[in-house]
Amino acid sequence: MSRKASGKRYNTRPSYDDLGLPPERLQEIQTRCRSGAFDRETMQRACIGFEWITEFIILSATKDLSFDKIEFNTKWGRISCGRSDFYSYRRQFYSNLSKELNSNTGGAAVHGI
Repeated sequence: MSRKASGKRYNTRPSYDDLGLPPERLQEIQTRCRSGAFDRETMQRACIGFEWITEFIILSATKDLSFDKIEFNTKWGRISCGRSDFYSYRRQFYSNLSKELNSNTGGAAVHGI
């Protein structure tokens, strides 16, 4: 993390707060990801902008696996980004998924709603 001249900290990667995702909503989304409540298509749509690591993001979100546990996968190879970027993309995934659910009126893309 870097510091501005004023001494305040700033980060170039958005936090959950920056993405408008409150802790309660994040907890709900994470729990639902782990329980299999979302279909694959919905989760893939939430990976807009970082499609090259979609499989890793979905694996991390559904199995609650850290970057270190999935950094290299025998099926997909090595994640093509660093740890900080990976977690930034995963934060964006949860934010996108939350927005997707907010815009989903019929529940068609989500199981169990």
